[in-house]
Amino acid sequence: MSIYDELIQEGMDRGRAEGIEKGRAEGIEKTILNAFDNGVSIEFIRTITGESIEKVRQILQKNERLKNL
Repeated sequence: MSIYDELIQEGMDRGRAEGIEKGRAEGIEKTILNAFDNGVSIEFIRTITGESIEKVRQILQKNERLKNL
């Protein structure tokens, strides 16, 4: 495999990993929003997602589910 091919493969691998992480983050955000919209407490959302209370609140505020505290 040439250096060019190795660099292309490295770029593809990095892009794939970044895409997976982005998809994971979007999935967690959607779970947080859906749970909150269905009356689930922030503490329980934290427990099921593994995110911090601060992160859960940040996502809810960003999506206008909570007023800025």
